[in-house]
Amino acid sequence: MSRFRARLLIMPLIVLCQLHCTEEKSNDFVESAQTNSANVGSEATNNEEVLDVPVVSADDPFQELEETKKPKAPSLAKILEDECGLADPLNSQAVILEQAMVNPYQRVLISGLLDVYIDIFTTIYMKNTQARSDFTIDLNIRGVAANYKGEEAINLQPVMDQAMGEAAMFTGTTTNIAPDKENPIPDEWADLVCTVAFAGTSVTTIGGYETEIKFTPPLPTGVSPNPIAERFESEIGRFRHFPNITAEILRTNNPRLSVGQKITGSVFIERLPATRVTPRMDLKGNVAYRVTNSFKDRRTTADLGMLLWSEVYIDHETQEYQNFASDLGTDLQYLYKEGAEPFPSSMETQP
Repeated sequence: MSRFRARLLIMPLIVLCQLHCTEEKSNDFVESAQTNSANVGSEATNNEEVLDVPVVSADDPFQELEETKKPKAPSLAKILEDECGLADPLNSQAVILEQAMVNPYQRVLISGLLDVYIDIFTTIYMKNTQARSDFTIDLNIRGVAANYKGEEAINLQPVMDQAMGEAAMFTGTTTNIAPDKENPIPDEWADLVCTVAFAGTSVTTIGGYETEIKFTPPLPTGVSPNPIAERFESEIGRFRHFPNITAEILRTNNPRLSVGQKITGSVFIERLPATRVTPRMDLKGNVAYRVTNSFKDRRTTADLGMLLWSEVYIDHETQEYQNFASDLGTDLQYLYKEGAEPFPSSMETQP
């Protein structure tokens, strides 16, 4: 066989060999790719979260960095301190609020030849901790004067005695004790972490009698001035209603109440305009709320040591009440200004 013919026979074999080898390598690559794909698919089946997410080892420093970037929910103690305004949230006896407010006015009684002017000076004192709150009303008769149009001298002492007797019916202290584990705040009110205070029991001496009361569920007693502004909107909003609260009389010397008596009532908290203009003074704050207590009737509500209604005008900067208005169970509205110092002797007249 000539060299030329031999070369013609060998060249096709080389070409076939190269094609076959290339095909085997190509098949090996495809099989390898299919195997890797199968492995990834198997991992994805075992853990669906793996799809489209790069696998990172547990000791990857970048992964640890990402973990540290995730925000952590604040603790309850942190919320109480930063948002509820409690400087020492772990101390239930720490004072949250201590404030006095005054309301001087003059009551005028006109009767024939005798005009009687009664100077009345009322003060409310508030002292709150997480464990309890004390609300004291001090209503004093500072003096009685008369404009007598007749010629005979008159004795004003009986008028003074009568005024003092009537004033005593609207003085005293109500002490509210925070709820315990045996009488917890209901779940539907549990979002009120900062703005509303609750009482499980209370002892009141307002009205000249002493009465101890248990509230089931706990009684909303008022709106706190301590929280940040955002908390008022998120917790109370425009209004909150607290129905079906039972007041049980544990002990009393009030003839209108009896031990073991149960009285069902409700509390309504509503947002007011932040400013209210009255003939005697302007009531204003950053935010204002009215708390209305309703237990059977006006007389019973007052006997339980509650204000029929109260309005608080809150200053966010000082975390105090700027003004306070209330109904003690009379036809009069008592309007209070911040501060315990007596006002000038020129009392404002309130008919």
